[in-house]
Amino acid sequence: MKSKHYGAYINDQEFEMYKKSPEDFVANYITENEQNNVLSSSEAYSLVLIKAIEKKDISVVESILSLQHDGNILVNIDSLGDTAIYKLLLSGSDALLALVANYIASNSEIIKLDISDENIDELCSVIELPQGNLTPQNIMDTYITPLYTSESIDKIIKCCGETLDY
Repeated sequence: MKSKHYGAYINDQEFEMYKKSPEDFVANYITENEQNNVLSSSEAYSLVLIKAIEKKDISVVESILSLQHDGNILVNIDSLGDTAIYKLLLSGSDALLALVANYIASNSEIIKLDISDENIDELCSVIELPQGNLTPQNIMDTYITPLYTSESIDKIIKCCGETLDY
């Protein structure tokens, strides 16, 4: 199963609206974006999560990760081509990285998905040039392997080449 691709993203104004009333925002966002493939609260939260990580808003990230979700909210793709995991690895924020690493480690029911071809290069770029205290091996072991299928991992390794010692 592939990562879900949405025809929508959360802009700054929408993010501020979310912070004022999360449940109301999510309900309204689903209604307004059904045509953009946003059909459930988990899907709406996936899009908000991308923006929260981009803005390094730890409290919003923490609140979203504390909820029950259908599927894998970290690898779905917004209309700008971004995923929460890509934004996370790009951020280099130790606090955000720790939150997400804990979420991944404590959620064995996360469904592994196939990486979208459009996301392989951008994901490889953050693996090859890790931010903060990350290493390519740490990124793969902690953040990538638990989220993607073995076929996707093979594609990522092939893309990253000598950066990874596999």
